[in-house]
Amino acid sequence: MFAVLWPCVVGALVALGTVERVGGDEGLELGKAAHLLRTGEFSASIWNDQPMTHTRLFARMLALHGGPLLPRSWSLVHYGVLLASVGWSAWSLFHSRRAAIAAVATVALSPACLDLSLSAMQEMPMTAWGMLAVAFALASRHAPHPGYLLASGACAVVSLLLKLTGGVFVAACVLILLAGEGTVSRPTQGHRLRRALGYSAAVATLCGLGLAIVDGRPLSTLLGSHWTSRVRAAGSGGQTLVQTGLGLWAHAWPVLIAAVLAAWPGARRPPGCGSSLALQAAVLLPVVLFHLLIRPWWGYYSVSAIAVLAPAAGYAVVRGREDLRLAWQTGVPSRTFLTATLRMIVLALAAGAAGLGWVERIRLWNSAPRVEASPILRAIEAYQADGPAGCMYSADAMDAFWAGIPVPPELLVISEKRFLSGSLPEDGVPRVLERSGCDFIVLPEGSAPTRGETWNALLSRDYVRTTVGAGKELFVHRELDPRPHESHVRW
Repeated sequence: MFAVLWPCVVGALVALGTVERVGGDEGLELGKAAHLLRTGEFSASIWNDQPMTHTRLFARMLALHGGPLLPRSWSLVHYGVLLASVGWSAWSLFHSRRAAIAAVATVALSPACLDLSLSAMQEMPMTAWGMLAVAFALASRHAPHPGYLLASGACAVVSLLLKLTGGVFVAACVLILLAGEGTVSRPTQGHRLRRALGYSAAVATLCGLGLAIVDGRPLSTLLGSHWTSRVRAAGSGGQTLVQTGLGLWAHAWPVLIAAVLAAWPGARRPPGCGSSLALQAAVLLPVVLFHLLIRPWWGYYSVSAIAVLAPAAGYAVVRGREDLRLAWQTGVPSRTFLTATLRMIVLALAAGAAGLGWVERIRLWNSAPRVEASPILRAIEAYQADGPAGCMYSADAMDAFWAGIPVPPELLVISEKRFLSGSLPEDGVPRVLERSGCDFIVLPEGSAPTRGETWNALLSRDYVRTTVGAGKELFVHRELDPRPHESHVRW
């Protein structure tokens, strides 16, 4: 019930339909969907390193409602799925209702999970389906029939079709199968290996078929940008392992602390707890390897770590409470009592900090810029009074989405990985703009002089800066006879 009510509460607290932007890549996802809806096709000139499943789904939603409300609500629904999956996983691992409740609360109070639940991006649906696959795989250890295993494979395929990062959850499911069936039987090592291989082969086959249906691009094209030498050397955002670790800590430190305390040495452990914690560590392993190999830059990738660690964090709360109760019975003061009290204080401080962070994020999104107050969008609308614009480019792709103006297909997705993979040269963006003759260009305020000679030549020759506001500046093509920004100043 909580998994249903909590997303409703979050949705009621934030005006999803009018917030200008939620999440770094939201404009890219909505921009691709708007292009597909507008043209009916997704040409080869569009760079895209993820499956088309989400893009096609968002295009259908935009056909029903032109704004981002439905795509953002889609993520909010999957927030509830993630909460239910985490609770079920905690129950399957530790057989404790209190641990399941605490695990769900860990995700519910996570500011990183909150942000993604409000954003029209792929990460929340992908993580929700991935954790549901993990929950089914854990449940299959205690069930004699194959239904849970089949459901786990189906959820894993959906997670992969939404975003290739879902592979970390597929790997987690494979490790769960290698660990055996738990209370049902004690299979041989060969049987466990055959189950894991069969599961992997089935997921890979179904995922390949799904990609052929929803995407159609060769697998080498889809995966190529992820494994070029420059991308492998720099990581997806050009950061070091230390920076990646610090980023993960910044977004997930409360759940990381709680998970460490779950394995705190010297405390009482119920029978079977050690194997459950070992299985929890195995589920976490693919996420750790992902961060080591890919070194993701955006903080939203920490949500996968938060999701898989939440059961251990929930167990830490229950175990700490039980240790404190037992220590109290042994007499006060005692070393056991003081240790248990210290652990509970640390958990309480971590939970309090997470809760305060959650409240602050709600306050932030409620005070975030609204689309109707954007001076850039109002200026673009005024210039379109005599007719619709041909195309535009914006460093923040949400500007083009809200304006309803097409973006040159080559510039729909601009990311650091695209430059590192070599699919777009450093001066590729202004070159495309020079050929397309876009009516409007929106850049961060003051960034134009720092973009290089090609950018400066294009802007000074063909465009006039007309509007500055909300940290952005609008450049209008000279063919529209724009007034420069300086002429708006009153003397």
